[in-house]
Amino acid sequence: MDELLSKLLNKEKFTVKELKNLFEEYDEYLVDEWDEGNRRWYCRNYKVLKLGDRYFRLEADIGLTESIEHNYDFQPIEVYKAEIKLIEKVTWKQAEKQ
Repeated sequence: MDELLSKLLNKEKFTVKELKNLFEEYDEYLVDEWDEGNRRWYCRNYKVLKLGDRYFRLEADIGLTESIEHNYDFQPIEVYKAEIKLIEKVTWKQAEKQ
């Protein structure tokens, strides 16, 4: 297991450079991701990584313009599945003309 994953399992502190690497390069462990929608300059993004039977949430503020730098300065948090919601979505199609 590599150094970053070991640090994650041991709940050690990460540097901003390590957090950026963890957020961008470890998608093989990704089980979920979402965002909170756009704010004025950033979009808060979340990822959940699974290591063995443990889950860790990562977050980053992604700049919405090329002049706004991404912010990865959020330490990972160990999480667990609290609730699973199934959402029914109805789609509509145009009826055939008669």
